[in-house]
Amino acid sequence: HFYTVKFYLCVTTKTQSSTDQRIMSVFPNPFQNTLKIKHKNLSPSTVEIKNTLGHSCGKLFTNQSHDLSHLANGVYFILHEGRIIEKVIKQQ
Repeated sequence: HFYTVKFYLCVTTKTQSSTDQRIMSVFPNPFQNTLKIKHKNLSPSTVEIKNTLGHSCGKLFTNQSHDLSHLANGVYFILHEGRIIEKVIKQQ
């Protein structure tokens, strides 16, 4: 038997004025194996990375580089305090 499962993901973004600064930056995007997450605040913070199915792929600390070579190629979401802050693409 074959089943079709549809997933819907709604992402709402806030438009920032030119004077606003992003609190976090995630780079490079797309990435191959290493992803850097920089937080404007110098104290480390925790973010979560999830796949397109909403499954957690781990917790990451800001202001560090992370080896994500174990992840499959595809689209992932970086969440901070339960909110999506960035969509990233892993590709080889």
